Amino acid sequence: SRVQKFNAGGGFITRWGSQAGISGQVNNPTSVAFDGTGSFYIADSGDNQIQKFGSNGAFITKFGSRGSGDG
Repeated sequence: SRVQKFNAGGGFITRWGSQAGISGQVNNPTSVAFDGTGSFYIADSGDNQIQKFGSNGAFITKFGSRGSGDG
């Protein structure tokens, strides 16, 4: 249950994951998306949320929660 980042040569840079329910960590990542600024988003089905990280990998925010309503 983690997302890992590698450089162009295949060298390990950093990882996110393994501590469910903590901001900046993921429980069951299912998708990753990038925006035009280099920030990226991790869809975490285990914690029922999307987390946003800056291009440097720093946690920015999270949104979503378990439920059946909007958001």
